[in-house]
Amino acid sequence: MRIDQGSQSGAALVFYAIRAGQAFAATQAHLGAPGNVSQVQLFMPAAATVNAYITRLLVWAATGQSIQVNRYDTDINLAVVNGANQNLGGATSSLKLNTNTNPAVPLGTQISQFYTPALTSFQISKDFLFRISPGKGLVIAGIIANDFLGVSAEWVEFPL
Repeated sequence: MRIDQGSQSGAALVFYAIRAGQAFAATQAHLGAPGNVSQVQLFMPAAATVNAYITRLLVWAATGQSIQVNRYDTDINLAVVNGANQNLGGATSSLKLNTNTNPAVPLGTQISQFYTPALTSFQISKDFLFRISPGKGLVIAGIIANDFLGVSAEWVEFPL
């Protein structure tokens, strides 16, 4: 039997963070609008005193398409969702998920791109994807206009 050490260390980190009230989850979606691409932003406000470490990111769209992961450090601040604490009853997250549409092109500078089949969730990361520091953000965006896009994220937050 082969043991994946990265998976075990990642699970231990998340377990510790849940017990400490530092693990969060949230889902955000955009239904699409004519002439616009759908986007979801993960953004850490500049005044935050924590870093967010993304441990899981699921993305799905109504149409099979390429999805971009872009860096975008300006707060979209539309339809904000804060993460729910995975230690039920704990404080909400500092990181927030926003939605926005931008005519024809996704916001930000592209970091990565992948393809997701129609109505099929695609897990981008296994244990760790990005660290999002105060004032920084990621945009997950489809490239087909007027299409549904959903993003489900899990992360841990640790003090700076």
